[in-house]
Amino acid sequence: MPPPLRARHSSSAAALETSGLGRGAPAVGAPDDLAGKTGGESTLSRLNSALGELKLLAVRPHLRRAIAALRDELPQPAAEAALKALEQDERCGYAWWLLGIARDKAGDLGSALKCYEAAIQLLPDQDEIANDLGRLAFRLGLKPLAEQLFARFLEAHPGSLDAANNLACALRDQFRHAEAIEILQVAIRDNPTSAVLWNTLGTVLSEQGEFETAALFFTEAMRCDAQLFRARYNRGNAKLSLSDFHGALEDYDAALEEVQLAEERAMMRLARSTLLLNLGRIGEGWDLYEARFDPAFSDLTQFVIDRPRWTPEDDLTGRSLLVIGEQGLGDEVLFANMLPDVIEALGPQGRMSLAVEQRLVSLF
Repeated sequence: MPPPLRARHSSSAAALETSGLGRGAPAVGAPDDLAGKTGGESTLSRLNSALGELKLLAVRPHLRRAIAALRDELPQPAAEAALKALEQDERCGYAWWLLGIARDKAGDLGSALKCYEAAIQLLPDQDEIANDLGRLAFRLGLKPLAEQLFARFLEAHPGSLDAANNLACALRDQFRHAEAIEILQVAIRDNPTSAVLWNTLGTVLSEQGEFETAALFFTEAMRCDAQLFRARYNRGNAKLSLSDFHGALEDYDAALEEVQLAEERAMMRLARSTLLLNLGRIGEGWDLYEARFDPAFSDLTQFVIDRPRWTPEDDLTGRSLLVIGEQGLGDEVLFANMLPDVIEALGPQGRMSLAVEQRLVSLF
């Protein structure tokens, strides 16, 4: 194991040196722990400077408009400008790169992946494309590909904190915890005040079930950057796993005050709902549990049924109702004790249809 880290809080340094592979625990919901930003200012500045190398002058105005639109967080106009450039030169790697960034920012991840792949083939020396493509591959769940891309970028830029952090995230999500810890230890030893690195280290320990140690690392991340809401939310998850429900709620509430992205807000609201249920605040918890239907939530619950969803305000008397499990076989068994109440609410003129997992048909 690498030498001890020079952390200001000795408890954090000691915990880091004594933490080994843990007992193993299911992953908790967490915001995107990747560092850096797709299409950030450094990338756009590099792209803008590179335009002088282009031989086909007709594409330059389109690419400059695309860069300007991305700086203004306007992905659609950026994509349109990049497409105009590709009409002039379909082998313009910079146009494909900008189109990939625009599609990525617009949430069209499949198209973004194809654009980045085209760009990296046409511009093999542009390592920043590998970084952008790695972030996208990570978000798409392609963790081995993300690992390869982040490793490539880190090899070209050995001092990059973002690359070290992101490679560790990719390794963590492939359950290669020891490798992730080793990378983070080296990076933190050279950069002991990096909140992002401490936060990611905490997530690795959380994955291993080492929640007390993880909480120390999240606290260290918050000491380095009090505005890092991800660390506060992650510490709330660690406290929840340690049955410190009130402490977890305090961290969740503080994180929610800072979060900006709708997807992360929906995720945190859902986590808070389950915590409220644990605290016995049933009404509040169930109301907030509706966050699972928030269109911004990445794991949005969807029903492939062309009928309106029942709400508590709807009178069921004499109606026809389809009852289905929402989140697996366990739900179907656990909530079956509500079926007599449903039948009573429907009344003699009502009709209940019950959809269950095939293995439960004979039981029901």
